[in-house]
Amino acid sequence: MNFTDFNLNDNLNKALIDLEFVIPTPIQENAIPYILDNKDLIGIAQTGTGKTAAFSLPILNSFLSSETKTKEMYPRALILAPTRELCAQIGKNMNDYSKYTDIKTLVTYGGVSPEPQIEALKESQDILIATPGRLIDLVEQRNVFLDDVEFFVLDEADRIIQQGLQADLKKIMKKLPKTRHSLFFSATMNKEIKPIAAEILREPVIVEIESEEKDLKLIDQNVLFTLKENKIKTLINLLKLKEVKSAIIFTNLKQTTDDLIRSLHKNEIKAEALHSGKSNTHREKIIRHIEERSIKVVVATDLASRGLDFEHMTHVINYEIPRDFETYTHRVGRIGRASKKGTAFSICGLDERNFFKKIEENNKYPIRIVNHEFHSNMVKTNGGNKHLATHRKPVKKKGNRNYSNRKGK
Repeated sequence: MNFTDFNLNDNLNKALIDLEFVIPTPIQENAIPYILDNKDLIGIAQTGTGKTAAFSLPILNSFLSSETKTKEMYPRALILAPTRELCAQIGKNMNDYSKYTDIKTLVTYGGVSPEPQIEALKESQDILIATPGRLIDLVEQRNVFLDDVEFFVLDEADRIIQQGLQADLKKIMKKLPKTRHSLFFSATMNKEIKPIAAEILREPVIVEIESEEKDLKLIDQNVLFTLKENKIKTLINLLKLKEVKSAIIFTNLKQTTDDLIRSLHKNEIKAEALHSGKSNTHREKIIRHIEERSIKVVVATDLASRGLDFEHMTHVINYEIPRDFETYTHRVGRIGRASKKGTAFSICGLDERNFFKKIEENNKYPIRIVNHEFHSNMVKTNGGNKHLATHRKPVKKKGNRNYSNRKGK
């Protein structure tokens, strides 16, 4: 199937050609026809699977087919997302898809002055992309009205729940018209999300795409066991390997991110930090540099593990072990996308082995143990590429899951 099979507006197809969009992803192929048919929809799909296009293209196509004019401060489509980074990315994609049309899109989020956003709303914005908190501020101050919303999209719904934004969501729902098309996208569908989906949607079609875990087979997963005090040295040795062209390094805390940046700079390794404690201007600059491929190393919290694309990155490094398997898959899933292979390393201290064991037990693909003295044990594979020397321990079966029976675990 090709994008032309959707019979979208010619100006949308023209933009898709510029973007080299030819074959739709599974979420796009399965969701777009239902949305074009005005169905409410639940889309279960991980970030990076192309869901922004899945809901954006039908919305744009509907507006291009309509003679309705958007009024000042009355957007006709509302897209809610949990973070400003995700809002900005959705806005960029929407503008890319609509560049040959006169449809206007505005992105609003907190952390910056609302005045430019308020002024922009006076210019009849067709599509409003917002974080819940900033949207409520704009609504309560009567700078935007949601009475004319025809399409309501809730993106990354599971993260909105995780961030405790249910109350904000309920306030927004009360302002929306009862007659509308609602689209609900989430990486998971758990018991906390189901009642919210039931309240938002009417007889929805459910489209579920296999999770990122299925794509881990494209990623060479490795773990290095070391002492906590040796983590920095281990990381630096990794970053100096020739095959590490670019890397995103994940930490669990903002403070660790900043400390790690200082350590890397002392060792003459250029790196940039990305976390919620940085100013919006800084974060936008870093994301732009990532897109321009002018940054080799990024150190980030889980702010960057979902909603942002790092397709050109060759490596993911878990400097700190995530506390659950889902977070691990999101981090590692920044690479190995669009059928591209990648490499992931996890640097595991003694105090983190229980967390790593849980990841191993849930992972369907092997995680190779790398000798922590790897810097002096480089070996060549048949293909001539250098890889890290490894050692293997006995593996026992426990039910249908593999777990490593290693000392110290």
